[in-house]
Amino acid sequence: VLLEEEIYQREIASIDQRFIDQTQILQNQVNDLKSDIETKRAKRDELAEIARQEADGTGGSMKRNAGPIYQIKKADADKAQTELDASIQNYQPQIDRLQTELTNLNQQKSMELAGIKRNPWDGMAAQLEALRQISIENRAIYLANIFIIALFIMLECSPVIVKIMASRGPYDDLLEIREHFFKNHNLEKIAQMDYETRERLKPLLG
Repeated sequence: VLLEEEIYQREIASIDQRFIDQTQILQNQVNDLKSDIETKRAKRDELAEIARQEADGTGGSMKRNAGPIYQIKKADADKAQTELDASIQNYQPQIDRLQTELTNLNQQKSMELAGIKRNPWDGMAAQLEALRQISIENRAIYLANIFIIALFIMLECSPVIVKIMASRGPYDDLLEIREHFFKNHNLEKIAQMDYETRERLKPLLG
């Protein structure tokens, strides 16, 4: 169950990471466009405030009038307003498109997350995978696993090793006699079959 939950969480993390990267790229583009608009808006507001102060005598020349200085300040503010309007007109469609893509990405992410299935892991493969994970996390279990594997290999190979190391005994003599008997018996049967075949063919060959 723990392994199943871990695999499930890994799949979620993988989907999250993939969509985070894509979403971050789009969001950065939106933020850059909005930041440029806000920079121009702040500049427009600053120049408009300077022109207002020049007009009411609270700033600049400190004289309440709409003279040449005010006209210059007003022209600067109007220019900033024009630049702001142009940026909004140019950037807003791009912002709308990027935000639509963000919405679509979030919907796609939700669909993929909903499509993840908790497949039960209860076979040999699951047990081996669980053992591998536990061995990675716990060195004692890793060493015990290596020891058990080595023990099984030794048990499987021990008959062959004993056979190689042991001296020849009565069993080997009996085995050799038995093998020799079967070998001679087979040769005798083959010779008998050859003889019977030749005898049957004699009348035909004349």
